This record gives sequence, structure tokens and C-alpha cells, in this order.
Amino acid sequence: MDERKAVIDFKEKLESILEYKDIELIKRSEWGEINFDPYSFTFEKLWNTINHLSTLPVEYLSDSDLKKSTTKLDEIIKSLQQIDKFSLAGTNNPENQRNTLGNNLQNKVDQFNTIIAIWIPYLAYQKGDVSENISSLKEAISQAKDEMKDARKAAGDKLEEIEEISTQAREAA
Repeated sequence: MDERKAVIDFKEKLESILEYKDIELIKRSEWGEINFDPYSFTFEKLWNTINHLSTLPVEYLSDSDLKKSTTKLDEIIKSLQQIDKFSLAGTNNPENQRNTLGNNLQNKVDQFNTIIAIWIPYLAYQKGDVSENISSLKEAISQAKDEMKDARKAAGDKLEEIEEISTQAREAA
């Protein structure tokens, strides 16, 4: 597979997964009390990771990790499709089926995160966010110090003014 094609495929799978974010996969009225609440953190981890990755230059991933990650994304998409198709109709034990689907998604998300988590800081650095954020942080600290000096000076001036008013009030009394 062409290296560029692998990156495009990876990004398309990220987008496919993000489309499921707008679909209600945790609770549906037709499911009643049987829902995917026990797996809500798994969904949250998935959305956060995918959202973050969609902004990063994933072309810097190693070929092997790109291939492994793409395979895991395929598996996650299949799990999300199964959850989307989940129905209580014709199911003898919907709780067991829900648990099987939820555990399967959880395992796939954990496997994907194991592959990709070590890359996220590097990809963020390649994007330039890290150095920009450090620079912005230094700027904000400097600005905060200046504002703190101004606030201390203003507070000192107000304190002198209050003491002067207090002295005049005592003299008048």
C-alpha cells in the first residue's frame, strides 16, 4: 500500500468514527433500562482520542504503527456499527448482548490507545502546538506579572487613601 494512501485511509477512518459521535449510542428510548451507560467512559476516551488525532499530523506515524492503528480503527468502526444496530427485539438476554458489545468496544479502544498513545506527544510537537503553547504561556505569565504589579500599586494607593479618609474622619469626630 502506498504510504500516502495509508495516511488518507487512516484519516478517513478517524472521520468515520467521529460520525458516530453524533449518533446516540449510550441511551435510546427503545432500549429502556438496557443501555450502554456502563461504557460511557469508553466512548468518552474514544471521542477524545479521535478528536485529538484528527488535528495532528498523523503522517509522522511509523508505517507499522499506522497499519496496526488502521486495523484497530476498522475493528472499532465494526463495534460501533454493532452497537448502533443493537436491539432488544429477538434477543433472549439483552444485558449479556449489551455487555458483549460494550466489552468488545472497550477492548478495541484500549488496544488502539496502547498503539497510538505513545505517538500523541510527538505528533503534537510536530504540529508545533507545544512550542507555540510554551511561548504563549511565557507571554501570559509576563502579562500576569505586569498586571499583578499594577494591582499591587493600585491597592497600595487605595490603602493610603482609606487611611487618609480614616484619619480625617477621626479628627472630625
